[in-house]
Amino acid sequence: MPPRTGKKTPQGGNIPRLKWGKPQEQTVDLAGGSQEILAANINRIGAAIVNDGAQNIYLAIGHPAEVNKGIFLAAGGGSYEINAVNLTTQAINGIAVADGGHVTKQEAE
Repeated sequence: MPPRTGKKTPQGGNIPRLKWGKPQEQTVDLAGGSQEILAANINRIGAAIVNDGAQNIYLAIGHPAEVNKGIFLAAGGGSYEINAVNLTTQAINGIAVADGGHVTKQEAE
């Protein structure tokens, strides 16, 4: 269970504090086919992936990514968030439509 902040929600419960990874260490270059962006992680409770590269990117959950299939991230800022609504602990893979694909990522446990 995540550590508690001590703050209360309107319903009287504690607000959990998320432990996020270090963003400066969380980049992936996407060249030469499908690449793993996030490894499978049973402790994941959230994540963010941002396409800060020059090429469009496609994501796949739990299997290799393919161009023109899956979750589309536009070049120069397209993003995908994993949260309580769409939580998955499976691996997230990505592929760029051409060389120059690059993403930044953060994951919370």
